[in-house]
Amino acid sequence: MVNLEPIIGWAATVVLAINMAPQVIETFYHKSSADISITFLALNLLACALFIWWGTYLSEGILQIVVSNVLVAICDILLLISKFLYKEVKLSDAEK
Repeated sequence: MVNLEPIIGWAATVVLAINMAPQVIETFYHKSSADISITFLALNLLACALFIWWGTYLSEGILQIVVSNVLVAICDILLLISKFLYKEVKLSDAEK
């Protein structure tokens, strides 16, 4: 019988890695990060760090957990960088 646990783990890793890619692509394509919450990014990075730390203590599935969370953390860092690269300039009512 085939052990499905590693297959499901790697499938989840791929889906999680792809999950953030559209937002990163859209942000850099449109050069706008106004709609991205910095609180979301901070909490997501914290969750990734905790999952990576926790994943190192597991006996099985460690690679899937660490890889998926490193990839998400990279996307979060790119989005965080975009918050500083593409700062929104607020126009006054007179300039609108």
